[in-house]
Amino acid sequence: MANDGGRNFSIFVLYLTSTLFIYIRLNASRISLEQHIQISFPVKRVFLWGMMGVGKTTTAKKLAARLAWDVVDLDDVIEHLAGKSIPMIFSEAGQEEFRNLEQQALKSLHAQERVVISTGGGTPAFFDNADIMLETGLCAWLDAPLGMLVHRLSNAKTPRPLLEGMSEEEMMKRLQSLLDERHSSYGRAHMILSMNNLSVQQAVDTLSGIILSRS
Repeated sequence: MANDGGRNFSIFVLYLTSTLFIYIRLNASRISLEQHIQISFPVKRVFLWGMMGVGKTTTAKKLAARLAWDVVDLDDVIEHLAGKSIPMIFSEAGQEEFRNLEQQALKSLHAQERVVISTGGGTPAFFDNADIMLETGLCAWLDAPLGMLVHRLSNAKTPRPLLEGMSEEEMMKRLQSLLDERHSSYGRAHMILSMNNLSVQQAVDTLSGIILSRS
């Protein structure tokens, strides 16, 4: 009986220590983010970067609601400019034309303020898009393990043009290839949020606190 009590107490202490460690690590990363972001201008725009399936659209909507700002999905702007859907642009004109339209869409937002913009997965990696965004707003890279992205994308209602018809194994290889191509561009973001350690609400809390302190 005494041994059982001792074992239970040890398990409880281990659980408490693990929980405390996770809490400290999470809050330490938030503090680090706030201390090391160097932006010389008031934040009037936020650009969310990251791979497809990471949650940019959902996070953008919730962040915009928190700030009482507008929210823009760059893909919606592209579709408006082209007069057709993203899959149709890819199938009829190819990725090169899509990227040209993407930059046009990005530049069309230059005068809009108090806005959260959800970008495409490849947006920061083409032309001078990253420079444009870094110079005009706060850029946050939402990062997540590829396994998490594959699970979400394989269960998504709308297929992504770059992954259409692929098995999960093929998706994993394709996403790894895309991440390898984009990693250096993503790494230029003002901040990185690890979405496997943060809920969307926690990401919004972190972002909104930083933005409000610099608006």
